[in-house]
Amino acid sequence: MFHLKRLDEAEAALRAAAKGSGSGAIQAHLADVLRERGKTAEAVACYERALATPSTPGDVAVDG
Repeated sequence: MFHLKRLDEAEAALRAAAKGSGSGAIQAHLADVLRERGKTAEAVACYERALATPSTPGDVAVDG
């Protein structure tokens, strides 16, 4: 959804996923969406949570 610029939907889906997950990758993707939407302070907080979260084998880096 992010790449399709459906930012409202992407934000909602990622917020829901972040509630049930300790994944740093989800936090990073949510931060990307928030940054794109101009929610800079909230994006920074998500990036910080992502960096503080140990990565797991299930985390996948998505470029692009």
